[in-house]
Amino acid sequence: MSSPYPGAPGSGSQPPQQPQPGSPQQPGFSQPPAYGQQPGMPPQGGQSAPSKKKSKAPKILIIVGAVILALSVVVGIIVTVVGALNTAGSMESVETFSTGSGTFTAEEGQQLIAYAPEGATPPSCNISGPGQIELGDSTTSYTVTADGQAWTSFDDFTVDTSGDYMIDCYGEAVAIGPPPSVGGILGTLGGVLLGLFGGFLGFVLLVIGIILLVVQRRKNA
Repeated sequence: MSSPYPGAPGSGSQPPQQPQPGSPQQPGFSQPPAYGQQPGMPPQGGQSAPSKKKSKAPKILIIVGAVILALSVVVGIIVTVVGALNTAGSMESVETFSTGSGTFTAEEGQQLIAYAPEGATPPSCNISGPGQIELGDSTTSYTVTADGQAWTSFDDFTVDTSGDYMIDCYGEAVAIGPPPSVGGILGTLGGVLLGLFGGFLGFVLLVIGIILLVVQRRKNA
């Protein structure tokens, strides 16, 4: 008779044995170690999450706020002082005549303002000189301070020839001078506003940056 099939009962072959615990691994395919795991080492439970980077926003706000605050105050002071000096320079050119008559010098095409003491009735005046006098139609009212007294404008005029001119207001005090510097007035006002609003904005940004920085440090503590 022919020999039975391999593995059939009675063939004399032994059934495959299961590997015993602790026995060497049998040849064949095996699962590769996890990424980053050393061969023969047990798998790790997990990697710790990377720490979050601190936000730079608080420091940026502090720097920007401090710069805006400093620049606003410094530039505001400079603009205010320059504007005030320009305004003061135009006021120094005002000539006062307490007796109501006197001589003043005018340039060709120069606009001049006639002032009366503040609160007083504007006087009637006569002006004579080497050129023609052209009365203006300005409706703007100016108030200046000269010789420790406040003066209010009541008329304006221009001359077509440079030279010395005579004014006579029949005993009523009068003052003659150029209009106040509009640029100086606007510069003074602009400097004050720049210092106030710019300084306030810089201060707010600075405070917000400090608060955010304190909160951030408490969270990371």
